[in-house]
Amino acid sequence: MTHSGGNAPWVGPGADDNPISSHQIERYLAEASRASIKIISVDTYSTGLAITIEANAMSEKGDAGEELREGMASDEDPAPSALRFRVRLSDESTASTLDHVADSTTEPTQPCLSTLGGPGFKIDGPRLDTRQTMWLWPRPTGKFEVTAEWPWFGIPSASLEVGPFEG
Repeated sequence: MTHSGGNAPWVGPGADDNPISSHQIERYLAEASRASIKIISVDTYSTGLAITIEANAMSEKGDAGEELREGMASDEDPAPSALRFRVRLSDESTASTLDHVADSTTEPTQPCLSTLGGPGFKIDGPRLDTRQTMWLWPRPTGKFEVTAEWPWFGIPSASLEVGPFEG
């Protein structure tokens, strides 16, 4: 199954798809002494939602890059420094960025939350910043809850209800 632009709809919006509507959220999802996570915006597409987040952290060790690499080198799965997201829809179904890797060949269980990407991490001494976009498929109806976890930087779990985002 493909849609506009030739992509499978669970992978992200098609190359020819434009948002039906855009919603500026600018609300903190989580704040801790060393880190914060903010939902910046939600773009509504015919098949799903693009949720843009911004996360910032301060290293206790003075070098955020080294601290991030140390956390990623852990044998734990997922790595404790991994930024994690989960959604709970109004029907109580859930999806997480840790559930699976979305690929265009195999339709995943619904709902599906995957990372579309972003510029990666910007590291400046002790400060770490990132902006990422997640894809939630299929497009939910009604309000839903977004939960973030970033245990390495002091955010065990925090949630925010958002929506609805109709076309």
